[in-house]
Amino acid sequence: MNSASKTTKQQTNSPLKYRETKEGIVYMKPTNGGTVEFLLANFTARIIEQVCERDGTQELRYLTIKTSLDGVEKTFSIPATDLNGTAWCMKHLGARAMIDPGHGNSARLAHAIQTLSGKTYPQRTIFAHTGWTEINGKWSFLHGDGAIHAEGFNRQVEVRMPPELSKYRLPEPLGGDQAAKVVTQSLDLLNVAPENITLPLLATVFRAVAGDSTFSVFLAGQSGTGKTELASLIQQFFGSEMNALNLPANWSSTSNSLEALAYRTKDCLMVVDDFCPIGSQADIQRYHKDADRLLRGQGNNSGRQRMTATSDLQPTKYPRGIIISTGEDIPRGQSLRARLLILETKDGDVDFVKLTELQNHAENGVFAQCMASYLQFRAADYGRFKDRFSKLSSKYRTDFSTEAHKRTADMSGQLLAAMDLFLEFAVQLGSINDSGKESHLSRLEKILCDLTDSQSMHQSDSDPSAKFFPLLSEAIMAGRAHLAAYSAKGEDEVPRNPGNFGWHPNGNGNWC
Repeated sequence: MNSASKTTKQQTNSPLKYRETKEGIVYMKPTNGGTVEFLLANFTARIIEQVCERDGTQELRYLTIKTSLDGVEKTFSIPATDLNGTAWCMKHLGARAMIDPGHGNSARLAHAIQTLSGKTYPQRTIFAHTGWTEINGKWSFLHGDGAIHAEGFNRQVEVRMPPELSKYRLPEPLGGDQAAKVVTQSLDLLNVAPENITLPLLATVFRAVAGDSTFSVFLAGQSGTGKTELASLIQQFFGSEMNALNLPANWSSTSNSLEALAYRTKDCLMVVDDFCPIGSQADIQRYHKDADRLLRGQGNNSGRQRMTATSDLQPTKYPRGIIISTGEDIPRGQSLRARLLILETKDGDVDFVKLTELQNHAENGVFAQCMASYLQFRAADYGRFKDRFSKLSSKYRTDFSTEAHKRTADMSGQLLAAMDLFLEFAVQLGSINDSGKESHLSRLEKILCDLTDSQSMHQSDSDPSAKFFPLLSEAIMAGRAHLAAYSAKGEDEVPRNPGNFGWHPNGNGNWC
């Protein structure tokens, strides 16, 4: 771009450095001979708003820019760190936007825009995650349409979620008889399939909003058993639109994207659908590797550490809610399976007539209204709620067998504690009575005890040492292997009673 320049009689000590003209932004450079005007850019631009985006770990700032080029106005947002560069001009204004190529002029343009914008443009905060956070001294639960606190629905709070998570939206909380009705209808979810599936699933819903979960749920079963439909019903406690066709995530996505989504869905459920490793051996290994990375990150509250372009460590991003996976296969690994609550569905388990009724409730917002009302109830005493959940989890954990994997006993204790606190809410509303609460908890405890035993089987199935010895025995019995006595020379040494260890006579009086 050719710089338009001219000299004026303005004093060199004048504070004015830039001005806007029909041609664009002009830099008024003081010289000994007066002020020389340079056309920095053939467009005008001003900052009209600054946005601070908080994701719970870090803050990112964005600038809303209003421009005029060839008489056409345009408004867009850019990261604040991009203002000193020039790429944003081409991206948002196209090839007609030009900046003088002189040394340092891109930084000069940024300074001009900031100077001309003044100090009066508004600043606002946008949250980039769901879940509990403290706003102006009040605990609030964030979702796509705002926040829920003890006084009800706060629509003044702005939450910006990626498109995949845009359906995490809760309605206005209900009170009194209306709240009691939606809680009763939500408890009816227990009747859509055997309670050894539905009770742990419902408990998981309310475990998620207690925060800091260290396990995932895996709903396993063959195609057609209704596992995805069950998963979508409990997903709809966090948004009525998230039915079986609109679940937030799928195992076909990249591991990085799944990790990012799980980080944003703080204190919520996130269904990752359809774990079904197919394709080449490399494809199958990738499925299991991605599952191990995501679900282990959930179990350990940890994520991969990354570097920025300037070699600084980025904040670690890990799953901050509860992942519920569906699939026909179960991810490999003994230690990984210890971080999973595995629920299995079979043909005939799901009552599809009841399922249709519950799907109508879910899409009409019944489950989401139940959740919104419960969150408002807990927001009033959030600190005490967290403390009680921790103490109840420890109490219930001791009720499980010491032979169970420590993680399995811990997740069972957490689920019982979460269900206890939700049923307390249901009793207060009159949806159930005290004996009904105790009955639900007793049945859930028995189910979790049975699941603890089956979890041990799943874990032993993934134990390499447990697989090695049966395979070795089969190989010896089939005559395809033998055991040799230890020899310092490194040669096979025939043991006593060699026939018992897979050796066979070779006809020459020797064994092989």
